[in-house]
This record gives sequence, C-alpha cells and structure tokens, in this order.
Amino acid sequence: MATKHLVFIDTNILLSGIVFPGGNEYKILNFCLQSKFDLILCQAVLEEAKRVFNDKFPSHKQQLTKFVNKSKHKTAAFPTKSEIAHYEGFLKDKFDLPILVSAIKSNPDYFITGDKGFYMCKNKVDFKILNSREFLGLIN
Repeated sequence: MATKHLVFIDTNILLSGIVFPGGNEYKILNFCLQSKFDLILCQAVLEEAKRVFNDKFPSHKQQLTKFVNKSKHKTAAFPTKSEIAHYEGFLKDKFDLPILVSAIKSNPDYFITGDKGFYMCKNKVDFKILNSREFLGLIN
C-alpha cells in the first residue's frame, strides 16, 4: 500500500476552499475530507482563519468548524519564540513566520499556499511549497 503524502495547508487555502466552493482550494479540502492524504493544520493557521472568518466571513464560521471537526488532521502546535527567532529573515512578513516554522517542524511533503511570500524560502526548506493548481496537478 502506498504511503499517503503529508500535506500542510496555509490559511488562504482553508479560507478560499470554504468561502469559494468549486475552485482548486475547495477540491483540496474535499480531498482532505476523503483522506486522500494526511493533513496538517497548525494552531497559527487555525487562529488566523478564525479571526478572518469572524471579521470578513461571519456567515461561514460554522463551515470552518465543521471542516476542522470532520477532517482527520494532525495539529501542529504554535512554535516557541526561540523557534521563531531561529528562522527570522526567511520571510518578509514576520506574521507568517509562525506558520512557516510550524510547517518546518511538521516536515510535510507539501506546503500548499496562495501566499507568494512563502515562495522566497523554497530553497531553504525540505518540502515543496506549491500553490493549489500546482498541487492538484501533481496528485491528479
């Protein structure tokens, strides 16, 4: 039996997949629910998603909760301040650093994001950083 890929998703994949049904991100979330791969959600992504849903998409909050509860995922803990400090300079946006450090600590096969800021560290990590289209092209 083939080993499932370990996949870490960023906040924008989670948001787009819930708010905009039918797109690539929606397909990825459906694959998560079908256990096509092993999903990692990190505390930083979950906290950011809850904040954005509360502020911008309150009518979709229940869908976020439903997805998190239904998906069979591993939860990556929020990194410590010293862990974050170790990777300072990897990204321009310091607010994304906890997400990147969580991904590094989780050691996924793929990190799926629509945030181009993460692409600047593609050569500094041991996993592939892909957008949703690239990822679907690999697994389809």
